[in-house]
Amino acid sequence: MHCRLTAEKVESITATVMASVERLVAHVVAHIEEAGPTLEGLERAVLEELHAVGNVTLGALCDALTPQYAPATSVCACGEEAAYQRRRWAQCKTLLGTIHTRRPYYLCATCHHGHYPLDKELGLCAGGVSAGLEALMALLGAEFSFDHAAGMVAKLSLVQVSATRCREATVALGEWVAEKEEEERQAVWEQGHEPPPPAPEQVGDPLYVSADGVIIHTRESGWREQCVGAVYTTTAIPHPLSHRRPAQAERSASESAILRSQGTSFVSELGSRPDFSQLLWLEAHRRGLEQARRMVFIGDGAHWLWETAHDLFPQAIQILDWYHASSYIWKTAQALYPDREPEKKEWADPHLAALWQSRTAEVIAHLAPLTEGCSAARDAYNYFTFNQSRMDYKHYRSLGLQVGSGTIESACKHVVQARIKQAGMRWNVHNARVMGKLRARLRSNRWDETLALRPLPSRSYHRNSP
Repeated sequence: MHCRLTAEKVESITATVMASVERLVAHVVAHIEEAGPTLEGLERAVLEELHAVGNVTLGALCDALTPQYAPATSVCACGEEAAYQRRRWAQCKTLLGTIHTRRPYYLCATCHHGHYPLDKELGLCAGGVSAGLEALMALLGAEFSFDHAAGMVAKLSLVQVSATRCREATVALGEWVAEKEEEERQAVWEQGHEPPPPAPEQVGDPLYVSADGVIIHTRESGWREQCVGAVYTTTAIPHPLSHRRPAQAERSASESAILRSQGTSFVSELGSRPDFSQLLWLEAHRRGLEQARRMVFIGDGAHWLWETAHDLFPQAIQILDWYHASSYIWKTAQALYPDREPEKKEWADPHLAALWQSRTAEVIAHLAPLTEGCSAARDAYNYFTFNQSRMDYKHYRSLGLQVGSGTIESACKHVVQARIKQAGMRWNVHNARVMGKLRARLRSNRWDETLALRPLPSRSYHRNSP
């Protein structure tokens, strides 16, 4: 039912808009005469009037796209012909305010469903909100509390919306992301289909994968683990202190630079570690897993992470996060020499140096006699023994590899904790799950891609049969 904008209709739209612009100027002039010419006041007045002009323009365009003479019939969703009934008014709240338009309404005598072809063509959700306004509410709802998001929408678009409407828009988009992820996961891991091709972007070397969990508070089942995964590459930047310390010149090139993560993308899942692991593999595949010459999996020592690496990323170099490893040395030193800082440091420094130079067996041997009387030493002994094969830090540095899990630690904070784990928050499981997925897309710089693929807002009309 697409209606071409004729020269006559364009002229009519132009006249309508010009009349609005004339009112804009008149209102701004009246503002100057009443309140005085301050830049802030003029800015606000012009913005409000431009918003009104935009509303008039948008409404005029929708009216112009409505055919002057509606066809007698239109194909119904059931496949039968629906008959033209009349034109009906519709209103829709947009980024430019609420617009009203009349469009043809058709009723099918077979299934008794009515439909509006123009609604489908324009993505017009009668009685609802536009796709643009819904996207803004979802974006702000993913970043801030829903009350705050509603206030931000009003400040940014001059359109009043409720906190409930922001929540609905945010959850709906998160549900769509969750649905698409689950469809892809099932297609690959349960139905045996080939995964989608990798994203058309340069594959870095090496490709890093890391994962962790965040404990969040839910209404239904108390504290639950929300898993977060990161896929990224790194770039080397000069050490900021290297020019001040001559001794640094004797260090290898890999130790004279700092490795920064870049191009990081994220996945999130609440409720199933196996499902999360499969989603993490799919994200790594999307990032070019098969094309990467080297792959690195960094973890904090949790058994399930190494199981994931072993089962899904068997080609990966497994590295135990250096900061978790070093924390066990400091905990042991604290237990051995409480409140005795010189002795604590004197004991810890050589053991840290030994770990850094890949002399893990030596550290384990020193810890062994301490395990009976010191629980911290026993924990360190067991931790290092289990992860010894993943602690060859000297070798990893010689390969120019990152040995810390700062990227995934940061991901847990800005993907989950910054929005879902704020003070006093308790979420229902469903909303926490979809919020995590939505924020993972947002922090992966895939927001525009997500919006481009999502379904447009729609509303179903049904007329009960007599």
